[in-house]
Amino acid sequence: MRDPARIPRIVELLEKVSALDNESLDFGQLIQKWVFAKAFEERGDIFHCEDTGTEERLQQAVELLSSKNQEKELSNDRIVILRAIHQVWGQVPDQRLGQLLSNYFFRYSEKMVWQQTDKDLVENLPQAV
Repeated sequence: MRDPARIPRIVELLEKVSALDNESLDFGQLIQKWVFAKAFEERGDIFHCEDTGTEERLQQAVELLSSKNQEKELSNDRIVILRAIHQVWGQVPDQRLGQLLSNYFFRYSEKMVWQQTDKDLVENLPQAV
């Protein structure tokens, strides 16, 4: 069983990276850039990435970004996405972040994970949650 205490830590890191990244990336692009790029390149999916590595990469991103950027206010869509991730993940705490996103968030759109806008994700949340 995975430690459920990691869930709020990782969601908080996702929030911080979202607030610090000045490129105005959609959520899929953001996690591809900071968390899953290597895994997706090597395996073609994010499903099997362990949360210890995810948390480490997010922490490194926060450290790098906070040294050069100011936090910006999150969009309403991003807040909704992060809350939904926290809520759904709390119901299935043994799933890894990549597994959770693959199973509950990204499977409802025909677009590639990284091409989905935050609006796309929010529109599909009623099916995912």
